[in-house]
Amino acid sequence: MKKLLLGTTALVGASFAATAVMAAPQVRIGGYMDFQAGFSSQDTDGFGPAPGVPTATNERGFGFVTDTEINIRASDKLDNGLAWAVKIELEADADGGTSSTNNNGDEVSLVLSGSWGQLTLGNEDGPVDAKNYQGDAMISGIGVSGARGFRRWTDTRSFTNGMWVAGADAQNTSDATKVMYYTPTIAGFQFGVSYSADSGDNGRVRSNDGTASGVGFENWWELGASYDVKVNDDLALGFTVAGSLADAENQATTEDIKAWLVSAKAEFGGFTVSAGYGDDGDSGATKGFANTDVSGYVGAVKYVTGPYQVGLSYMHNMAGANANQAATVSNTAEYTSDTFSLSAQYTLGAGLVMYADTWYFTNDSDSVRTSSENSAIGLLIGTRATF
Repeated sequence: MKKLLLGTTALVGASFAATAVMAAPQVRIGGYMDFQAGFSSQDTDGFGPAPGVPTATNERGFGFVTDTEINIRASDKLDNGLAWAVKIELEADADGGTSSTNNNGDEVSLVLSGSWGQLTLGNEDGPVDAKNYQGDAMISGIGVSGARGFRRWTDTRSFTNGMWVAGADAQNTSDATKVMYYTPTIAGFQFGVSYSADSGDNGRVRSNDGTASGVGFENWWELGASYDVKVNDDLALGFTVAGSLADAENQATTEDIKAWLVSAKAEFGGFTVSAGYGDDGDSGATKGFANTDVSGYVGAVKYVTGPYQVGLSYMHNMAGANANQAATVSNTAEYTSDTFSLSAQYTLGAGLVMYADTWYFTNDSDSVRTSSENSAIGLLIGTRATF
C-alpha cells in the first residue's frame, strides 16, 4: 500500500509539473478613462462648439471631452527563452458610433523578445516616435506636445497641411502596420528600425502599389538610436537621433519623405529637462513650389515632488507655403507659431490623477495671409483613472 501511495503521489506531482509547464499565458485587462473640461479664447472663430468639429460657427468657447481605452495584454515565456506579448488597445468612447475609431483597435501588436533583441509585428509607433526624448520633461498628455493639451482647444487649421502642431515631430508612420526590430541595449546604446509597406496601411490585406493615382507614401523606413547613461546617483542623461525615409506614391507631383530629429534629456533630483529639434525639409510637399520646409524645436522642464508635478514647456514651429496655400499665397511666404504652456498634476491615489494646463498660442503668416493668423489663451482641467 505504501508503495502504491508513493507511486500515486509521484504521478500526481508529475501531472502538476506538466500543467505548470503548459500553463496558459498571463492575460491582463486594463485601460483608462479621461474626462476633460476646457476653455479657450481666440481671435478666430468657426472651428466648432466642440474640439475637432470644424463645421460650426459662433463657437461656444468651452466644452467637455472624454478619452477611453480598454487594453488587453497577454504574455508568456517559452522553455527556450523566447518571450512573447500581445497588446490590443480598443477605443471605447461613448460617441454613439459617430467616430470612425469608436470601438476599433488603436495599437495592436505581437512582440517577440530574447537576448537577441525585440521584434514587433503589427500596429505600433515606430522608432521616430519612440526615440524622441523631447517630451520627457512634460507632464504626460499635456503641455505643448501633448495630444490631450492645447491642440484640442485651439484653432490651428491654417497649418494642418504644413506646419506641425507638435514640437520636433518629424514625419513618421505612427501606428501604421509594420515590422520593427530593436537591438538589446549595450553600454547604454540601442538601435531600432521599422518598415511599413504603406503609410496608410492599418491591417489591410493589400495597400496601394505605388501607381500614379496613389496619394500616400510607401516603402517607409524609420530608424532611431539612443544613448542613455547614469552619470552618478543624482544625474542621468539621454540622447536620441531618428529619421524617416519613404517614397511618394505619386512621384510626378509629390516629394519623397526625408525627415529627421534629435533630442536630449537630463534627470537630476526631482527635475527633468528635455529639448528637441526636428526637420521635415520638403517631405511630402508638392513639387515645383519653393520654400516648403517644415521644422521646429521644443524645450521643457518638469519638477516632481511626492504626488505633485509641475511643468513648463515652449514650442516654436516654422513652415513655408504648401500646395494648399499656393492658390492664395505667394510661395515665398513664411509661417511661424509659438506656444507656451504651464501644466500641473496631482496624484490622488493609485491610478487616479487630476491635472490642469494653461497655454498661450500664436501664429504669424508673414503679413501675407493675415486671415489665417490666430492667437489664443486657454485652460483645461481633467481627471484620469487608469486601471
